[in-house]
Amino acid sequence: TNVMAPQRAEGRSAARATHKIEVASVDDYLHGADSDTLQESSRAACEVVARSLLATGMVILRDSRVKTADHEAFLDMLELYFDQDDAAKKLDERPDLHYQVGTTPELTEVPVCKTSPDCARLIQELPPGNEPAPIAGADPKWRFFWRIGDRPTGSQYEDLNAEPVTPAGFPSWSETMDRSRHAP
Repeated sequence: TNVMAPQRAEGRSAARATHKIEVASVDDYLHGADSDTLQESSRAACEVVARSLLATGMVILRDSRVKTADHEAFLDMLELYFDQDDAAKKLDERPDLHYQVGTTPELTEVPVCKTSPDCARLIQELPPGNEPAPIAGADPKWRFFWRIGDRPTGSQYEDLNAEPVTPAGFPSWSETMDRSRHAP
């Protein structure tokens, strides 16, 4: 199924607002489909995911456990967050924790293939038309890292299991971010 990004998404990136992004359902996995149905739906879902990623770099995963209202609240909150000026977002940055919680500013992360000779060689060996777009430098987008699941009670990697960052001015941040992971 092809869908257009919702019209209310005027604040979202131009790519999301203009490209058709395909939808793949995870429901057969979640609801214990019989093996024949699961095998057939898996193949179809993989084709949808591959086609959408090739065409747009994006795919929508449909999970019937997640309520539409919860999903909309999640998107709305993240849009408000990323619409803030850079100074406000930088308050949620944790470089001392290797950006494993909170925000990572634009142009901070560099794709592995930019610096790895092995990866660059693999790309050169790909057949024409199958290679990725040239890597021009650091990733130009911001991201926010929010752990899915509970933190380990004991870990030798404390930096990687730090307390989550909850941005100021977003009192429902934790509840909204966690709502879909607690779906029945």
